This record gives sequence, structure tokens and C-alpha cells, in this order.
Amino acid sequence: MGKGIFSTCVVSEYEDKAIGNKCIIPDHKIMFIPLEDENEAYYVASVLNSSIAQLIVMGYTIETAISTHVLKNVYVPKFKSKDKVHLKLAELSKNAHELAKRYYEQNDLEVQEEIKEVEGEIDKTVAGLYGITGEELKEVRKTLRVLKGEDVER
Repeated sequence: MGKGIFSTCVVSEYEDKAIGNKCIIPDHKIMFIPLEDENEAYYVASVLNSSIAQLIVMGYTIETAISTHVLKNVYVPKFKSKDKVHLKLAELSKNAHELAKRYYEQNDLEVQEEIKEVEGEIDKTVAGLYGITGEELKEVRKTLRVLKGEDVER
């Protein structure tokens, strides 16, 4: 993503051959949400990476100062391990993470279209969580593109 764009990812321990397993600790400008359940972590990442959350964050921050206060301004419904929608978002997020890994580690340009499809499905599912209609989601995405400086059809 570009400069100043809010995005999230799920990380776990890092296995180093010389020093063994180590917890990844972010610096002061990176938000860290400690979660024990992997599905919950992917669920939270999917909600925060949605166009809806992106628009909220871009609406009140400046690109050089996106801080760790996002969860004070973006409501993420509490994860329920038996909720089918929450589990669907966790699976979509896992898929997005794997696709992004292929893109960045293998420079797999063909995977970009798959990433867009998964992101679209995440957006639709998160919109359902918030009671946002398809037409409203379309406007959210359009506004987000404007804020990112992209060309938008009028």
C-alpha cells in the first residue's frame, strides 16, 4: 500500500535459526492488538482492512500521523467463534494474507486480481456487519478512491 494508508496484518512468532522463536514487537507508530485466537486475529484484520474502516481512518487522520488510536474510532464487533459471518471474515483474511505473501515474496503479479476479489468479498461481508447497503458500499469505495487521489468516474 502507499504512504499514509492504514492497513493491518496478522503476525505470530518469528522462528530464527540462531535465536529460536521470538515474539514480534512493533515500534511506537504501529498498533499492536494482542489476541490469543488466530481466527479472532484474522477477523479483526479483515474488519480493519475493509474499505469502510479505511474510509473512517482516512477521514480523521493525516497521512504522517496515523497512530494507534484507531480502535477508539472504528467499532469492531466482538468476535464470536461460532458466528458464521465472523468465521467467514477470518477465512477471507487468511486467504488475503496468503495471496499478499505470494505477491510480495514471489513478485507474483497475476495474484493482484485474486487479491482484489477477496478484498471485495471482505468489503461486502463487513458492510453486512454494519448494515451498509450495496449502494452505500459503492459510495464508500468511491470516496476512498478520491481520498487516495485516484481517478473516479463522475
